[in-house]
Amino acid sequence: LESVDTFHPWIAVLLNFSPDHLDRHATVEEYAEAKARIFLNQTPADWAVLNADDPASLRLGRRARATRVLFSLHDTLAEGVVIEGDRIVRRTAEGTAALAPLSSVRLLGRHLLADVLAASAVAAVDHCDGCRALRAAPPPEAAGPPRAGLTAHPPPATPRPPRAAPAAPPPPRGGAPRS
Repeated sequence: LESVDTFHPWIAVLLNFSPDHLDRHATVEEYAEAKARIFLNQTPADWAVLNADDPASLRLGRRARATRVLFSLHDTLAEGVVIEGDRIVRRTAEGTAALAPLSSVRLLGRHLLADVLAASAVAAVDHCDGCRALRAAPPPEAAGPPRAGLTAHPPPATPRPPRAAPAAPPPPRGGAPRS
């Protein structure tokens, strides 16, 4: 993001901020400046999805001119995407909309649920049915043991065919070298 000049995401997501990537940045502050550039070209017509549980993300998100949508693992937001009882919901001034049943999210760690909340926020602001796969997921007992990541569908009944061998690389630009 250091070189962002014209990049203009209409939805930008900031999951968290921690002092990483210091092999590429001289200081934590320099890294924060680079990460905040995701919001640089956004306008009030765009969306910034921010983790309300991460104070550093909220600070960086203050720079965004976009409309902010918060998500939280804790049921403390009057507006935003949260877990309410046994479902993921989006709360707005107009009311609460159910996005997906919590039972359809199969993860190896609760901390990964924040990523699902962020993805649910993106689907909600995009007015798409992005949580349809979660709602259609089989009950946990039918899906087998949890695996890393999200399991929205049971494994196929028959194995998939093997992948084809990779194609030969294209010739160098400008054609073959002259002799």
